[in-house]
Amino acid sequence: MLNIPLVATSFLTVAVCGLAAGFLSGRADAHSRYLVSIERAEQGAYAARKLCMPLVEADWERCTAKALADQWRAAADADAAHRNTPESYRVQRFVAAGTAFLLQTQQCSALLEPAQTTCDKAALAAYRQAVSRVSAPELTEQGCLLTGCPAPARSKSRTARPQEV
Repeated sequence: MLNIPLVATSFLTVAVCGLAAGFLSGRADAHSRYLVSIERAEQGAYAARKLCMPLVEADWERCTAKALADQWRAAADADAAHRNTPESYRVQRFVAAGTAFLLQTQQCSALLEPAQTTCDKAALAAYRQAVSRVSAPELTEQGCLLTGCPAPARSKSRTARPQEV
């Protein structure tokens, strides 16, 4: 004879194990996609830096700076998409401000001295303004509803809604 409570318990155990395995598999897939995107960013930067090798002096510096800035932005984008937290998007905006400053100063270095100083000052002012926008406390309190935060924030805890019968 079948022991109904034993069979029901077995089915319940199998169902819970299946749900747990599916959940863990989904988390592993997301982490794998994150690692793949980081690897792609590194490979893209390596390929871009390899194209810089025949260049000399200032051209090489600008080319290498662009390759590194692209790598840093891609890594920050991947991290923000993977973590999907307000802080990760905030870091992404800091990286964007820093890489924009780096690229602007590299462009300024190609100018002659009076124009270069003016260009450097403008780049520094733009960087400071971008950092002050990212650093403002009201921005971090609003979370992922800000510009540059494409994914909605995931809630840390799920509350069960009462079901209507």
